[in-house]
Amino acid sequence: MPKKSKAEAVKGVDFQAVRSLNSKQRQDLFAKARAGNKKDYRVVDPNVAEERIPYGFVTLDDVCGLDGMPRRGRVIEIHGNEHSGKSTLTYGIVSAYQRFTGEPAVIFDFERTGDWNYLHKIGVDDSGCELIMPDSIQDAEKRTLEFMESGVRLFVFDSIVRMREEVERKIVMDVKKSHKTTPGEHARAMECFFKNMLTPAARYDCVFLMVNQPRARIESTKDAQYAIKYPSFTNLPYILPGGKTCRFTPSVMIETMTHKAIRAGSEQEDAFLLEPGTGVKGDLQDFAATRIKVRILKNKTNGGGYREGSMYLRKGIGFDDNVTVRDLARDYGFISNVGKKWFVGKSAEEAIAGYPDQEAAIDDLVIKQNPEVLAKLRVLVKEAVRNDETGRHLLEVDSETERYMTGLDDDAAIEMPARAAFEVEED
Repeated sequence: MPKKSKAEAVKGVDFQAVRSLNSKQRQDLFAKARAGNKKDYRVVDPNVAEERIPYGFVTLDDVCGLDGMPRRGRVIEIHGNEHSGKSTLTYGIVSAYQRFTGEPAVIFDFERTGDWNYLHKIGVDDSGCELIMPDSIQDAEKRTLEFMESGVRLFVFDSIVRMREEVERKIVMDVKKSHKTTPGEHARAMECFFKNMLTPAARYDCVFLMVNQPRARIESTKDAQYAIKYPSFTNLPYILPGGKTCRFTPSVMIETMTHKAIRAGSEQEDAFLLEPGTGVKGDLQDFAATRIKVRILKNKTNGGGYREGSMYLRKGIGFDDNVTVRDLARDYGFISNVGKKWFVGKSAEEAIAGYPDQEAAIDDLVIKQNPEVLAKLRVLVKEAVRNDETGRHLLEVDSETERYMTGLDDDAAIEMPARAAFEVEED
């Protein structure tokens, strides 16, 4: 039987007729083809905005300009130095997600350090959250797909540095052999993880929160020395485990940095920031909070750009957003005084609340934390931050750095040693 020619194989397609169509005919045919795409999740409708879920923190949503977590298979990476609250911040986001959506979430704890006692204090509801300590990446992938099919749309992976492939190894006496690894093994494992999971994540409208643990740069180069003394976006004083894919894949990268430990009753701090100390005025009390600097190293979800802000980590509470609100309110003049009298609002005439003296104001706003007044104050603060044109929350980033951070200009990372901070980590 003679083989069909290529022309016969595509019989029914009149290329010449299609080539001769005018613009009106092309628009009409396009409209017909487009009508069949209405139920295809891969086709982005220009009339439908990507759904965003609030992070639940003024610093992330407003000060840093993230404007909520996007879905559609997005990846958000949070990394920071030890005790900078990256895992606690992630769990706080889970708690806020549960409150805003009423939906469940799943936490994969590769570090095996999480416990429900702490999660409860942060506000995570165990009736709508599963805490799993997987044995391997493959184990987590399998469970993630099962939960996706069960309707879960928020997943936490804590942390990338411990996300390893499954290993079946008998106990051996040769220590060298049992600890042998292949260079780049972890980077390839993470690349495979994202390759397997991003498509189903987009299909099921999910978002991944990935926690990462930076490692210090130990090479004795001038660039590494400069990075420690003069850190910059393209020459950071650390590397991120997981390889390049852990830099290219996330839509948002959030860095947390321990800035200052604050004692209760310290005269250096604003009286409206934390509750007063219990000792004699001026005496040093126990540490009441840690100020954490948060900055956005990457933001491909909106035009928020590179920004930074402060958050306050409290023992047994997690991140206390009321402290942040009061801090910003003081900065914008929304907690102020006229003589001995204090007020909350844009002015004494438009006051949300008024107090006869500073002590009464501190008692209501800081000690009792009046929820009604703080809720209204939060609205004022969010509005002020969004309308702020002073640039106080912006970071200076040049166009070359932006191209590098978003993965558009990776060749420069090879040409310029100072850009080695995010290179592939060799296991």
